[in-house]
Amino acid sequence: MRNFFYHILSAISLIFNYSYKNNLRVLAYHDIKDEKQFYLQINYLSKHYNIVSLEQVRNHILHQAFLPPYSLLITFDDGDRSVLEKGLPVLKRFDIASCLFIITSLINTEVDFWFNAVRKMEKLKGKDQQEIESLMKWLKTLTNFERVNEIKKYNFPNYKQLTSEDLVDLQASKVFIANHSHTHPMFNKCNKEELRDEFKMTLIKFKELEMEEGYEYFAYPNGNWNNASEDILKEMGIEMAFLFDHNINKKGINPYRISRLRTNSDMSIDELKVKVSGLHSFLQKLKS
Repeated sequence: MRNFFYHILSAISLIFNYSYKNNLRVLAYHDIKDEKQFYLQINYLSKHYNIVSLEQVRNHILHQAFLPPYSLLITFDDGDRSVLEKGLPVLKRFDIASCLFIITSLINTEVDFWFNAVRKMEKLKGKDQQEIESLMKWLKTLTNFERVNEIKKYNFPNYKQLTSEDLVDLQASKVFIANHSHTHPMFNKCNKEELRDEFKMTLIKFKELEMEEGYEYFAYPNGNWNNASEDILKEMGIEMAFLFDHNINKKGINPYRISRLRTNSDMSIDELKVKVSGLHSFLQKLKS
């Protein structure tokens, strides 16, 4: 039923796709579950969009440089190893640029992502998917101090993270390494000092990794933000910030509120068409 629904919508999406041809699209992936389907997605995107680099987007937003019609930036959040192992071979095959937002405290470690660890541990306790996701939503409503104390109750399973050598390999293949915070908190649930500490630690880590660029380009963990967190971004030297709001960008993009479309590697091409066209975002707004 889901595939049939998106197959029908994909024909209508052509109208939206054309209407937004001069609006920047930014895709937000996380891990790569299905390498074959990801290949089909990138094959489709490379034929129907002009895939641009973060540098091109930066020059367009900050310096009004030209971007071609149907411009699209591909980004990945968190820094899961599957981006290196399954995603990078596909990106290299098509010789396209992308951007990876990393959680700096996890580089060169075998510590799992806190949100993955909670899900895994709760599943082992016998909780079903609905119960787990309800718990995750609750955790994200807590203050940062409260959430940190809650997740201390969990034993984090080993999970091999990206290494500094991996980051070098990614950069050599047109993957720009950027900032996704130090510990992946909910930024709208942090106080100002917690936010400053996040950026101080991230900057230290970028210097340790000998990455001259990347710190200045930031993606909000979970997409959570507010005006107070935006003020801290500016104070701490961030030049551009990416949301997770499932929208296509309007003209005259606010550099601290760059919209991104939620995507995943195992969705069908019809679903990808509908989401990248802007039709899916339009329907969500109507529903809300």
